[in-house]
Amino acid sequence: KMLAWFAAVGSLEAAKRADLICVQGTTGDAYLPLVRAKENDLTLVMINGVARVGDVALMAAVLPSVSATARKNLSIAGTARALYLAHPNADPLSTEVSLSMARDELQRALKTLPAVARRAKRPQSRSAIARMLDAGNAWRLAIDEIVDTGVDLRPNLDAKSDNGKSIKASAMRLGASAAALSPSASVTSLKIDALTVVEDADYFAALDMQRNLTAEIKLGLRQMWT
Repeated sequence: KMLAWFAAVGSLEAAKRADLICVQGTTGDAYLPLVRAKENDLTLVMINGVARVGDVALMAAVLPSVSATARKNLSIAGTARALYLAHPNADPLSTEVSLSMARDELQRALKTLPAVARRAKRPQSRSAIARMLDAGNAWRLAIDEIVDTGVDLRPNLDAKSDNGKSIKASAMRLGASAAALSPSASVTSLKIDALTVVEDADYFAALDMQRNLTAEIKLGLRQMWT
């Protein structure tokens, strides 16, 4: 009510934007099953009033106008679930990408990071501005004030600092020192995280590395999930 959003959110009513989850269990304390729930305990997840993932039969019941082919089946820790990601404003390029395709492509990209870094380090025979012009509508990093590209992103610094030293020359030396560290040598292949905690054998090892969590919380989460 304070934000004047009550017409859209705040209660489960027709025409409102409901975000909700349904968890297995109908008896006992209402909060404890929610706290202890794993991903395979969720029987339904709705976002903005649209069912997005849940029990196969339940998803079919709450999405009667959606064809079975539009709902993709998946397994979460051996539990059958249906996934529905269609959206009227979705990019046409993404509509044909399945969850497994997206996961495989991300894993391939993370695995080849060292090769990408090595290619980025190779000297280019053409100027950066020429490559930008040929690339069309593509994002590029422009390092201003160090190498003159003919494009001013902000007012130029004075040619010399108060002590008379060349600012550009100092920046060039800094850039050379940074290049000598060979960033590509420090880039390693990465493994994509599992989609769910319940299927991630490395989750608690990664959790133990988090310095912002106390030992009591880490131990409590491990005991709760295992």
